[in-house]
Amino acid sequence: MDDNPSILELVLNDLCDTGSSGQGAPGLSTEQVLRSALLKNWHQLSYAKLAFLLSDSQSFRGFARLPYHWSSSASCLQENISRIQAST
Repeated sequence: MDDNPSILELVLNDLCDTGSSGQGAPGLSTEQVLRSALLKNWHQLSYAKLAFLLSDSQSFRGFARLPYHWSSSASCLQENISRIQAST
């Protein structure tokens, strides 16, 4: 991904929500969503297991480029990752 940043633009288009209210906690970056999706698919994880590993595993968190204190629910991850279109 570092060598081909254009993939992030494609994912960003999938994630953009023009109807956002601007309320709520700051979300994941495009790169963090994509990297989390890759981990989910590579390891064939459920969203619950992915959420656990992203909060518990330094290597998972490091690959996804998440801060040390970060944690999220499975439903938050599913909401973001599922927005990536298969065509992307």
